[in-house]
This record gives sequence, structure tokens and C-alpha cells, in this order.
Amino acid sequence: MDDIPNWYRFYVDGDTPGVEPLAKYDSPAEKVAMALKRVGKGAIIYSGVPVTHPKVYRNIAKFAGVHMYLDTEDALYADGNFVMIHTKEAGKKKVKLREKAPEVREVFSGELVGRDIDAFEVDLPAKHTALYYIGKDASFLKRLEKRGNEGRAK
Repeated sequence: MDDIPNWYRFYVDGDTPGVEPLAKYDSPAEKVAMALKRVGKGAIIYSGVPVTHPKVYRNIAKFAGVHMYLDTEDALYADGNFVMIHTKEAGKKKVKLREKAPEVREVFSGELVGRDIDAFEVDLPAKHTALYYIGKDASFLKRLEKRGNEGRAK
């Protein structure tokens, strides 16, 4: 934060009733950089910090009750049929699905990841994109299975 000039830093009045400071600047003197205010059954989180670490966003999402498919700093897209991961760093990735999938297959290779599972772990290289099918369309699963069998036959 030292590279942001003091005059450019937005902050919250920490003395405002109901405001819970979450983060403060070192300079200018202990100004509140991020705060939470509960409103009815919800909450508002304000950040005066223009660039925030992905872990902060992940923690805010957890606080809001959002399902967390992955607890790493990799890019992830998910819907009812697919989970896509683009890795930042190499390593094991544990994916937690919202519900059990009858079958999970890697789309590009057709390889079977598992059956009747709600979580799976894969070891992926850095800067790699993997796409997994978690849907229930039997004909699509058959096509992926065929692709996986063709890959093993080579």
C-alpha cells in the first residue's frame, strides 16, 4: 500500500455507529481502509483499497455463505454442468462440488475422475486449464467416455 499516495486513499469514518473496522492504513494515521456494517439480515463491506488480494474476496464470499469450490488462488468457473480451473501454481487442487455428481470427467481427455462424488482432487501443472463435466446428460457422458477410451487405445 506504500505505493498509493496518501491523498488518493479513501477511508471510512471509524467512529460511525455500527461500523466494524476490518483493515486500517498505516498512513494516514490508522484510517479505516475496509469496514463492515450490518444492515438488517445482510451486511455491507466497503473497501477503499483499489487493489485487494484474492484471499480477501474469498473470505468475503465465505462470510456471505457462498459455496467455495476451491480454496486456492486459481481462476475457477462453475455452473450446473462444468467446473473449469485455470491454475496459478502447480499442485493438488481439491474441488468441492455443490452436490454429488453421477460421474465427473475431464472434458479435453475424456478421462474419468470419479463416480457418485461430491469432491475430487487433481494434480495440475502451473498455468494450465482443465475442464470437468459434472452434469447429468447421459449422451454427453457417453461421448466423453468414448473420448477417454480412444485416448487409452493410442
